[in-house]
Amino acid sequence: MILCRTALGKNYQLKSWNYSYNDEMPEGYDSLHVLGQQFPKTSITINGVAMPLCDFGNHSQNCYAPLQFSEYIVKDSTRILPQYVVIFQ
Repeated sequence: MILCRTALGKNYQLKSWNYSYNDEMPEGYDSLHVLGQQFPKTSITINGVAMPLCDFGNHSQNCYAPLQFSEYIVKDSTRILPQYVVIFQ
């Protein structure tokens, strides 16, 4: 697994998965935020970076979320900087 530092910029939030990876990014946005079924209720901030904790809540029933957790999609690879490689045994 590769953990990356990412400059999301202005993100466009999708509440349902009706988007193709080949579609153009809406004008004025740098990344997509696909809303998941669950979200972390609490987080801690260290050196300006918010890290989620393991207490999860569910989004409203009005939202169709095919993913369990939220996902960010960045199309411009220059906005992504690999930081760490994590190897599981």
